[in-house]
Amino acid sequence: MVRKRGGSEPILLPPGIDHGTYYPRGRVPHQGRHVLVLARGQRWRGIQVLLDAMELVKREVRDVKLIAAGDPGKRLETFCPVEYVSPSDDELAKLYSACDVFVLPSFLEGMPVPPLEAMACGGAVVMTDCMGNRDYSLNGENCLVVPPRDQDSLAEAIVQVLTDNALSERLRRNGPPTAAPWTYERMGQIFVESIESR
Repeated sequence: MVRKRGGSEPILLPPGIDHGTYYPRGRVPHQGRHVLVLARGQRWRGIQVLLDAMELVKREVRDVKLIAAGDPGKRLETFCPVEYVSPSDDELAKLYSACDVFVLPSFLEGMPVPPLEAMACGGAVVMTDCMGNRDYSLNGENCLVVPPRDQDSLAEAIVQVLTDNALSERLRRNGPPTAAPWTYERMGQIFVESIESR
């Protein structure tokens, strides 16, 4: 898309993640099932679609709770229990590892890094096909991918991960190898090589 719209040949830099922070921390026991989301207020982040989906999830999984990390701008209105947290990077890595599923419900993203962080931590990921994640998302292998703005499909995928242990373990196992190549070193190397070749 960038090449098509940019005219001249652009430098495409893959993002990196801090593998010194985001790595598997082990599953910390907790009561019920925890669904983690980075709660940001912009409509295109898809939080309302997730809230609607979570009410459907709760019909199937009674002990589910939404963990909202960050600042959603206001209290989230839903019948599903919500816990609000403002974690440091290290605390967020522990949440990625411990949660039962991490969800990215965005309508559109350039290259979303949080799902990669969650994968690096051995988290099970559900996300929308927001386009920028197509470089690393493999539906059914390292994540589940659903259409944007589709609360029913999102709820179904979340329930799948929460109730299918074999699926959950497969996603967790395949996450770290997926995230491994996405480093700051690779990003810097591609940038330097691109500049030097011009």
